[in-house]
Amino acid sequence: MATAPLPKVSALMGAYNYGTYIVEAIESAMTQAYPPECLELVIVDDGSSDNTAELVQGCIERYPGRIKFVQQQNAGATAATNRARREATGDLIALLDADDVWLPSKTIRQVELMLGRPELGLTFTRMTLVDGDGTPTFHNYGYQGPIPENGFARVLWENVAVQSSLIIEAELFDQIPASAPYADWWLALVAAQYKKVDYLADELVLYRWHGANITGGVGGTKALREAQKGIEFQRWVLRNFELDELSARLSPADMAFVWSGLENQAQKGLSGLRSHFGVLATVSDTDRDDAARDADAADAALARADYQRACLLLLRACAADPYDADLRARFSATIAEADTDEDLPDPLGGHQGFAVLAQAEFLLGDDSRLRSYAAVMGSVADAALVIDASNMDHAEGAQALGALVERCGLADAELTMIGIVGELQPSQRRRVDSAIHALYAETAGSGEALASGSGPAPPVFTPDALEDLRQTATRWRADAPT
Repeated sequence: MATAPLPKVSALMGAYNYGTYIVEAIESAMTQAYPPECLELVIVDDGSSDNTAELVQGCIERYPGRIKFVQQQNAGATAATNRARREATGDLIALLDADDVWLPSKTIRQVELMLGRPELGLTFTRMTLVDGDGTPTFHNYGYQGPIPENGFARVLWENVAVQSSLIIEAELFDQIPASAPYADWWLALVAAQYKKVDYLADELVLYRWHGANITGGVGGTKALREAQKGIEFQRWVLRNFELDELSARLSPADMAFVWSGLENQAQKGLSGLRSHFGVLATVSDTDRDDAARDADAADAALARADYQRACLLLLRACAADPYDADLRARFSATIAEADTDEDLPDPLGGHQGFAVLAQAEFLLGDDSRLRSYAAVMGSVADAALVIDASNMDHAEGAQALGALVERCGLADAELTMIGIVGELQPSQRRRVDSAIHALYAETAGSGEALASGSGPAPPVFTPDALEDLRQTATRWRADAPT
């Protein structure tokens, strides 16, 4: 039985004056325990002034057809990586710094992991730290512990996938924004948006720490510089990603966790500097205006009891002006409110299907209204009639609705009904409003009074239009994601 061919891997390498190490890095890619025809190396010489180009040419002669070589004027590491990406043809993309080394089984191990778990969009490995001479100085370097279910929040907290250790699906890797200071961090964040991220807890890379390192293993003013870059990247993500995109991936608890990542960057920078006096972020007047605008929008969201959006807007405001202590305090307080709100009972009991809202007074005023609804909608799967008796005393409302169901002979009917009795908190009311797909009322104009305030009211169906309601519910069920 023939086995499926392995995916093609393109290894990208940007090089700037790394003639001392680049041959060893190239050899480590060319001698992987992976089919040679399935692994290409794309090298971009980013304006080196040493013998990098000459050394690369020698490797090209030793490995004909396997190395693409591009030379450009110095434009920086991100530009070099983006140029290499444009030249790559692989199904998977790997990054390899010109001063690092892959161990022979790295590529095959990661590819096998990704083939066995199609939900993964990016994988990385642990590493061995080596000095300029290649002598090991620290083992088992890299991320520790499991990647949580919400990988997006964890990746935004810090850079988990160090450059030379990662492999990403090519379709997830387009261009790295010029504003992103770290290619690896950006790629891990993109992958976590759409798929899962995980790693091999094996040391499959020799990660070189030496005096010329661009990022890793730095201290003093360089440590402060790295903290500044990390904070600026996190601020950029929080301020430039679409709010709906972030809202779909970050709960209030996740937002608090992400903010602690910025604080962690600041702490590392000042610890490396060994001083409390260091500028960690630059805040302009425009930044302050943006922060004020987001804070005002958060107030409006709180007025609607929309804690999710309020927390997100305040997180974005803090990212715009991280020095504003009042904003940070408001963010923390709103997170606490959101946590309390999360503990409130769900008025709909977790119902996820088509929901039709009717006021208790409307149904109690004429028993035929409930009987007619049951006759038409009883056969619609996943539909629920939500009866709002929240303006009635709990005992009174429960007794009145129970008697209505008995009078209509529906006690044993296969009809989902959810009664809401007793006072609702504003956030609970909002949960109900946001879950409703249609209104059942006496007149079409009744919908205006039942709008949630965060969007248009759902369509209203009168007792004479129940067949239209059934068709609407049936179409919704057919279109609903499984």
